[in-house]
Amino acid sequence: MLQQDFPIELAILEELFGSNKVATSLKRLNEIHTFAEAKWGEYVSRIPNGVIRYLLIAEAPPWKATGAPWFVLDPDTPSRTLMAALRSTFLNDGQVTRLATPEALTELARRGFLLIDSIPFSMRYSSTQRTSPHYWKLIARTAQTYLRRKIMWPGLSWSPSVRVAFAFKLNAKAIIEALEGQLQLGDAIRPLGPDLIAASSSGFPNAGRLKSIYALP
Repeated sequence: MLQQDFPIELAILEELFGSNKVATSLKRLNEIHTFAEAKWGEYVSRIPNGVIRYLLIAEAPPWKATGAPWFVLDPDTPSRTLMAALRSTFLNDGQVTRLATPEALTELARRGFLLIDSIPFSMRYSSTQRTSPHYWKLIARTAQTYLRRKIMWPGLSWSPSVRVAFAFKLNAKAIIEALEGQLQLGDAIRPLGPDLIAASSSGFPNAGRLKSIYALP
């Protein structure tokens, strides 16, 4: 449970949203977190030899008050903006529209793609909150705990030529500052900078930007 695994991070989240808001959201936050972690683990198990060639660092699964949670690596989650960008980035023209989501995720795994979120809390973060010192404090903490735990996940390994992209601009800026501009992935140390941000003016990752960052045709 989040309150046992991330008590310090949860306290910072309360500074950002207020203790009452976090308290009333906690049950649902745990449900979404448990769901996303299980789906993430299932996806990781499908990556050949666990070798990651393309890493996308995002924020958190979307907040959804009721019903089945949404998570981009879940085969049953409706295809939304991020999944559409990933399809256009990695799949050829025929596959983009032909493959159902389970098959599309299998192909992404086969290519060594992995998404890792930087925050374990699926709150509804606003642009104003993302510029708050409390948000940057939260990222400074979760980049060293939650994010690093995922990077060090048993069974994962990192291609020497692994490429890193960020899904969202303000989240990326906070992570880059928290990690002092570099990220260790196995034996490789990757420099981090704004050139790795794949978000377009819409605020969501753009397939053209992802292809450029990942050096894909």
